[in-house]
Amino acid sequence: ENPPATRRYYQLTHDYLVHSLREWLTRKQNETRRGRVELRLADRSAMWSRKPENRHLPSVFEWASIRTLTDNKNWTRPQRLMMQKADRFYVVRWSIGLVALLVIAVTIQQFIGTIRHRNLVERMRTAVDTMANSRGVIVPRAIEDLEDYPAEMVVEELQARFADSNESQKLALAYALAHFGAADRDFLIAEIGSAPAAEVDNLASALLHADDSQEGLRTAAAECDAEGDWQLKQRFAVVALHMGDTSIAQEMCSLDRERAERLSFILGWSAWHGDLARFARLAKNIHDPALRSGICTGIGHVRAEEVAAEARQAWHPVLSDWFQNAPDTGVHSAAGWLMRRWELETPAIAAAKQPGPGFNWHVNSAGLTMLKIPTGSFSRRYGAAIRNPRSGDFVKAPIQTVTLTRSLFVSDREVTLEQYLQMKNDPGYPDAEKPFDGRWGALAQRSHQLGEPVHLPTTQHPVQFVNWNDAVQFCNWLSYKEGLSPCYERTGQVWQIPTGEFEEWKPVHGANGYRLLTEAEWEYACRAGMNTQHPFGDEMYSLVLTVYAGGRSHLDSLYGNVRIADICGIKPPNAWGLFDMHGNIREWCQDWYQDYHGSRADLDVVVDPLGPEANNGLLHRVFRDGIFHREALPLSVGQGFLGFRVARSIEE
Repeated sequence: ENPPATRRYYQLTHDYLVHSLREWLTRKQNETRRGRVELRLADRSAMWSRKPENRHLPSVFEWASIRTLTDNKNWTRPQRLMMQKADRFYVVRWSIGLVALLVIAVTIQQFIGTIRHRNLVERMRTAVDTMANSRGVIVPRAIEDLEDYPAEMVVEELQARFADSNESQKLALAYALAHFGAADRDFLIAEIGSAPAAEVDNLASALLHADDSQEGLRTAAAECDAEGDWQLKQRFAVVALHMGDTSIAQEMCSLDRERAERLSFILGWSAWHGDLARFARLAKNIHDPALRSGICTGIGHVRAEEVAAEARQAWHPVLSDWFQNAPDTGVHSAAGWLMRRWELETPAIAAAKQPGPGFNWHVNSAGLTMLKIPTGSFSRRYGAAIRNPRSGDFVKAPIQTVTLTRSLFVSDREVTLEQYLQMKNDPGYPDAEKPFDGRWGALAQRSHQLGEPVHLPTTQHPVQFVNWNDAVQFCNWLSYKEGLSPCYERTGQVWQIPTGEFEEWKPVHGANGYRLLTEAEWEYACRAGMNTQHPFGDEMYSLVLTVYAGGRSHLDSLYGNVRIADICGIKPPNAWGLFDMHGNIREWCQDWYQDYHGSRADLDVVVDPLGPEANNGLLHRVFRDGIFHREALPLSVGQGFLGFRVARSIEE
């Protein structure tokens, strides 16, 4: 049968062409990667089919190439069997290899981890060693270094080291334990009494991490009350202040408590104060007047070389605000004193005839700061030392309660030479009403000839060599200057004295101008609310003199070895803001002299005492000073240790 004409067939009629064609096909396959892999698969499968051994299986590279570059659907049966065998072979081998590698890797990692842990422990222990020997400002940095290590590891090491350390290292370790939440509150509080001064901030920071630490400090402070240990209580108070708790410090500074407690708080700052720059930021939130004044006075006792410029500048805005805006007299005076002590610029205060609303002080036209002194009582229960002008002997005063029912303004310091010269040089004030220039100069010269140094090195020192009449004439000039009625007038009596004639003046009752303080007012102002014999407590009297008493030593005799007076206000003020009540110069009072053994001594209570109505024949007026010597001199006498301050009754 013949095929259809449209179909064509070719037949290889020569066998020698088969070999050539096969070579051509093989060569074409070798031109591509896939073709080469297919040829390799065919070779390997043929070899493995003849002798199915593992060594005839494709190599790893060949196996992977076959798997990725050939289509298993086109594999022949021998090829498929070989590849299945290769799959099993390489999976097992690689699984074993991977397991081995994993075991090796884990072993190496554990080894490295052990070494790292050992190094970590060694470094941590070195950091703990450093911590144990850290003190003061180094402590925060040492604690910061400990934060590089796991907290649990650090705490465990700290606790172990704390148990075995000596006393000098326990405190630093306790700081670190507190930082990591394992504070020993009772131990930290117990260490406050013996810790060096550089540890105030560290103790405060550590106790901030302790539970109920403020309550613990208050409990410890209460124990000090029972024992009268004010120095230790001051330490508790300062640490609590740095923690933001003012309760202990307020208690110590309260004017209603034993004044020795307040004095201990003030004096303790010289050796126990902490970072003053940091404390300035905390002080902005303190509002209690007694505490404010106590802090200012306390910081002022810190040694100058310990107060960095940073601390002074941090305090400057705080002190300026208190000086200008605090209505309390004690705060105003203490803030101003500290700024002068640190040589900081003191804000100017405009002169006024009366305090602003709510204020208890003002600056008058002569530049004197007038402080409002409240009404109240005090007791001469121990008696003041009294010099009898006739015999010169000191006698003890009787017990007596003195009540003052009228508040008054008192100048915060003694009248300075500059202020006194304002009167002398006032062209609008009659010369007849001014003190006699020649007599004043003559007394100064005579005092110098007697061996007393001239006590007026600057115009900011207190005026001296003034007699009683000089003082009251200044008061009248100041009343005239401010449009007030004068408090003194001439009696018409003229006394003959060795230096000439001497006019007698008397107080004008009911006048609203400036005057001298009565003796009772002076002592009341000096005590600033205290009722013990001495205004800061009897047991601390000698210490008070070294801090508050300037100028003439309280141990000097009345007429010998008189030192140069201090500038007014250079010593700290008392609790009511009055300067130089405990030294510098002695001050004329308004009263005629009379022995306490006179008629007033028969009274248990006296109210607003003014002294005798008439002179005692000796023409002696009283002067007082902070050593509580009550003395008197003739009206005409002015000496190098004698000046005055002024007062003004408040119209209510």
